[in-house]
Amino acid sequence: MKKQKIKQTKVVINSKIKNWLLRHTITVFSCVLIIALGITALTYADPVTTTIGENISTNDLSVAGNVTSGTWQGSAVGTQYGGTGQDWSAVTQGNIPYFSDTGTLSNLAPGTTGQFLSQGSDGNPTWDNVTRSATFVVCANDSLNKTQCDYVCDGVDDQVEIQAAIDKGGDIYLMGGHYSKSNVSPITIGSNTSVRLAADAEIKFVDSVGDGAVMFANADADGNENIQIVGGTLNGNRANQPTGEHTAIQLTNVSNSIIDTMMINFRSYNVHEITPGVGCDINNRKAPSILSPPTNILNKMESHPLRELIDDFEDDWDVVTDTVSYDTTIKHSGTRSVKMVAVGSGGTNGAARIEKAVLPTLDESDMSHGLWVYSDNMYNVDQLNIFLRSGGSWSNYTKKHIIYGVDDRKFANNKWIFMGVKESGGSDGTPDLSAIDMIRIELKSRADTTATVWLDKLVHAPKTIASYGMVTFVFDDAFLSDYTKAKPIFDKYDVPACSAVPVIKVGTDNHMTVSQLKELQEGGWDIIPHSVSHSYSKDGINTEDSYALIEEELIGSQNWAIKNGFRNGARFYIMPGGYYSDKYLDIIEKHFVAARGFGHYMSGESLPLFDPRVLSCRSAGSGQDAASLKTIIDEAYDEKRWLILVIHEVVDSGEPCDVAKLEELVEYVKGKNMPIITFSRMFDDVLFST
Repeated sequence: MKKQKIKQTKVVINSKIKNWLLRHTITVFSCVLIIALGITALTYADPVTTTIGENISTNDLSVAGNVTSGTWQGSAVGTQYGGTGQDWSAVTQGNIPYFSDTGTLSNLAPGTTGQFLSQGSDGNPTWDNVTRSATFVVCANDSLNKTQCDYVCDGVDDQVEIQAAIDKGGDIYLMGGHYSKSNVSPITIGSNTSVRLAADAEIKFVDSVGDGAVMFANADADGNENIQIVGGTLNGNRANQPTGEHTAIQLTNVSNSIIDTMMINFRSYNVHEITPGVGCDINNRKAPSILSPPTNILNKMESHPLRELIDDFEDDWDVVTDTVSYDTTIKHSGTRSVKMVAVGSGGTNGAARIEKAVLPTLDESDMSHGLWVYSDNMYNVDQLNIFLRSGGSWSNYTKKHIIYGVDDRKFANNKWIFMGVKESGGSDGTPDLSAIDMIRIELKSRADTTATVWLDKLVHAPKTIASYGMVTFVFDDAFLSDYTKAKPIFDKYDVPACSAVPVIKVGTDNHMTVSQLKELQEGGWDIIPHSVSHSYSKDGINTEDSYALIEEELIGSQNWAIKNGFRNGARFYIMPGGYYSDKYLDIIEKHFVAARGFGHYMSGESLPLFDPRVLSCRSAGSGQDAASLKTIIDEAYDEKRWLILVIHEVVDSGEPCDVAKLEELVEYVKGKNMPIITFSRMFDDVLFST
């Protein structure tokens, strides 16, 4: 064994107990034992046995060892040496240690049930009591803490306890947990009442809750104000509702209120404003709109400075054929509208016609025309036409189509739509448009059907916005060919276009990436939302039970566009398949500036625009050769309309649109001095120029 060097040890011993000390020995194994006082230095070999007393100290600790027995008799070990600096032998169970100052440990006694740990004004932890901000608190059956609850649900028919709390009025708070709603009738909320849900609180319809179920509604049919429903989740349990309509929140004449909650899985509406009030802030956290609500462009179009009223149907028109009456209930404005009914039978179309003499004559030589139209079944309408007559005889007239060949894509029932002339219907004789002496309106039904429409506010406006008409090219579905084949053509002619983007297709095979879309935008293109899933069908996303899904599709795709830097184009929407319904129009009016549907037979929108929620377009893809499309472009040029041409994929040759045909169309439009513009350019720069 290697010898260790033994240092000199000096021991100072109290002489009065010298003999007693010699009788006490301690064996030291690689350690120094400090008992109390007396030894100023001690270094030892291994092993060393020495006899020491209670007055021992050391200032040289150089070898580690173990203390296997004995009782600590010294001062508390400070925190700088890993100790507590405290005598905690009497500290009871449940105390919490904490630093009350730098290097100083203290302990906090246990709190009482229902208290929570918070930070005091001195920076130290302290127990605090829950302060109630709510007038009444409701707990779910599985809420973790029920000490503050005034109403405790049992997981069955929980709407009973929730309604009881709301009936008391004030501020109602639902603690975290799961609440079950089992009936069709809504939980009703009166004025000046708020329902706040904890972040982890969820109210859910039971399976097969029943057709027409509503989760919340305002209490008074005449209207309420200052209602709040905030936080948590409202769940319609769509997957377990086999049939029927189910709505999260229904509002009638509700004003100055806030709806800000997560609404998911409803078969019908998230928020259904039966009769909209004013000053309401409505937000579904499932699909929150991060774009500021647009100025109501529809109202701006109706009151456009170029627009003038021809007739408001307050005075009677002459009935030419079929059933015509006046309706004081369904009307857009004023005291009444005119109701026309066309009945088809025997395999033929029905027709209803009204007319009115104009004295003095009107100068309609360079005017666009339109009116407000409402129908309970738009699918039965085949045509809606305006005839302008001159010379006192129907041998001289011009015909203009407002509706021509409605297909199942146009399915907005029970909704007033501001419709303008979109195509010429031909002429007879030599009408003098500067001296129109009679106006006729004609409704035609589809064969063997009955078509009913209500009409209001016939207007016209001079065609001074576009000297030669305007054209917009929209490429649907974000095909890679927008970037590889269309972009070089538009770059060559130094004009922009629009790309309609379904979110689900971005970055997939044969479709563009976000980077490629951004490059198009840098070249002046609009990148426009075209839904999230690209789902559409007359019997699918358009049906009565799918308002909530439509909202998520539209706002979800808009938010995607904004988050990826396409804010300019995010103001507009391209409807998948061209389908739309009254539900679409409600959402578009709230969140978008304009939307494009479809219209196979149209040759452009009259300017100034009429209803920007339902812009029509013309396919320039499959089955449309360049010659026939040039004829459509010519009519838009002559009538000074805005023509939207829609193309899907661009190919090297053949259908749906080859490179040669696309370049021929762009070159033809440029050659006629017709501006090629984007949606942004139309709404930002063109519409209100005169």
